[in-house]
Amino acid sequence: MNFEFKNKLNIDDAIILPKSILLDKLKNASASEIKILLYAASIASEKQSFSETDIQNISGLDLTEIIIALQFWRGAEVLCLAGDNTGTASTITDSKKALQKNDTPTYTGEEISRLFENNKEIPMLIDECQKIAGKIFNPHEINKIVSLYDYLGLSCEYILSVYNYCKNKNKTTVHYIEKTAFNLYNEGVDTDEKLIEYLKYKEQFESVAGNIRRIFGLGNRSLTKKEEDIIKKWTEDFKFGLDVIEYAYELTVNATNKPSLPYASKILENWFVKNVKTLEDAKALDFDYKKSKQTENTSKESSFDSDEFFAAALKKSYENLGKNTQS
Repeated sequence: MNFEFKNKLNIDDAIILPKSILLDKLKNASASEIKILLYAASIASEKQSFSETDIQNISGLDLTEIIIALQFWRGAEVLCLAGDNTGTASTITDSKKALQKNDTPTYTGEEISRLFENNKEIPMLIDECQKIAGKIFNPHEINKIVSLYDYLGLSCEYILSVYNYCKNKNKTTVHYIEKTAFNLYNEGVDTDEKLIEYLKYKEQFESVAGNIRRIFGLGNRSLTKKEEDIIKKWTEDFKFGLDVIEYAYELTVNATNKPSLPYASKILENWFVKNVKTLEDAKALDFDYKKSKQTENTSKESSFDSDEFFAAALKKSYENLGKNTQS
C-alpha cells in the first residue's frame, strides 16, 4: 500500500529538517522530543532562531519538557545555539570516510606470510591477541586482526587495548573486537591518545553506572541503551553527584513504592531546570514543595470548614424564619 501527502508539498509552506543527521537520531528520540522538534522547525521556517518560550507559545507544552527536548536535539547535533552554526558536524574527525567491516581487504596466505616477514610487529600482535582470547586463531580470524593493523592503520598497542577492554566485558571473539575497533575508528577514536581518553571516560562512566545500578537494584545485567542514555543525562548533562541521584531515588520509592529510572529522571530534570546543584539544594527545594502543598491542603480544609459553617448558619436562619412565620 503506497501513500502520498494529501496536499502537494509547497516549499513556502513546508517544514524543513536535516535529513542526513535526523534519520540516524530518530530511533533514540521520544514522542515528546519529536513533537517539539516539529514545532521548532515550523518556527525556524519563518525566522532564523527561536527560544523555548517561542515553542511554548505555539504548542502550550510544559516549559521543562521543551527545555529537555531541545537539549536532546542539541546533543544529537541537530540543533545548536544561535550564532554557533559552523556547519554540520561530521561523526568522523578530519572528514574521513566512514569505513565498514565489509570494506576490509581479504589477504591471501601468501600476502599474510609476506606481511609477517616484512613487519615483525604483526606476528607478535597475533600472538598476544591469541593469549588474550585463550585460543589459536584460524586464518579468517588472523585476517581480521591483520586488517585492523594494515588497513585501518591502528597500532599494536591500540588493538591490544581494545582487545583487553572487550575481554573485561567477557567478549573475546575476533568478530566482536573487529566491530568495536571499527565503531571507535568511525567515531574519531583513531589514535592511541584518543583511545586512552575514551577508555578513561568509559571506566569512569561504568563506575558511576555501577553505583546507580546498585541504588536502583538493577543487578548485574547489562544496561539497555535507554538506561545508559538516562544515566549519561544525569551525570554528564545535568552533572549531578551520586548523593543527589540517591535522594531522587528515595523520593521515587516514597512516591511509587518501587525504583523507577523514568520517574527519578523526571525529578532530576525538574531539579536541573530549577538550577539545583547539590544535595542541600535538592532537599531545600523538596522542603519548599512539601510546605506549599501542606499550605494548599490547609487552605482547602479551612475553606471547607467555612462553607460548612455558613451552610449550617443559613439553615438555622431558615428554620428560625419558619418558626417566626408560623407564630
